[in-house]
Amino acid sequence: GFPAGFPIHPYPGYQDQAGQSSSDEILIKALDALDDRTVRLIFTVPSILVGLHGRVELRYTSDKSNSDPSTWKSQIFIPPNDLIATPQLEFELDGLEPATEYKVRVTVNLKDIANSPSSRIYSVRTLERQEESTTLPPQIPIDAELRVMETNSTWINVIWKKFTEYEMLFIDGVQLRYKEHDGKVYAATPLIHRAVTSYVIEDLKPGTSYEIGISIIPFPGQTTELVSDKT
Repeated sequence: GFPAGFPIHPYPGYQDQAGQSSSDEILIKALDALDDRTVRLIFTVPSILVGLHGRVELRYTSDKSNSDPSTWKSQIFIPPNDLIATPQLEFELDGLEPATEYKVRVTVNLKDIANSPSSRIYSVRTLERQEESTTLPPQIPIDAELRVMETNSTWINVIWKKFTEYEMLFIDGVQLRYKEHDGKVYAATPLIHRAVTSYVIEDLKPGTSYEIGISIIPFPGQTTELVSDKT
């Protein structure tokens, strides 16, 4: 069942056909807006239609004065194998305007059968226009606070800041890169876990100046990376 309070509104003033019972009509069980351009319909068809070939046609309009469904916009939904396989069906109607009330009617067009059962007319309102979700830039500058803690003749102990939980979302690991001050090519450490905040670079030349930087390695497939430029 559906939670109480589903916004289902039969269109006011629409009369059921005399003598039509609920077992042989299409009943809309739920009709609700998913976002500013899409509504979802859940409806049941008479059990006698299950197993027959057919397609579902949704007629809809935002024109309050138009009460002729044959002139409304139409979306056709083709179920798998053109088969009405279950008594309950669910479809999403998209391409709608934000914050707009629509009248909706469901019809099942059966193959080789002239009778096309329809639902009553219901109304639904799309949600307000949604602001575009904020997209992150491809690079976010960051100061990793890289500094040398301790040196010896052949090694350097380098430390950097503890990354925040938010920064960790973008960090698979870090690498230190280093070269002799007048050298051309950087050497790099193995990938260091993002929670580690120090590393000892070994096998260096005694009495030599080195330039050291930190590279922040993004997760595979990630579109935003943190960049620390300081060396």
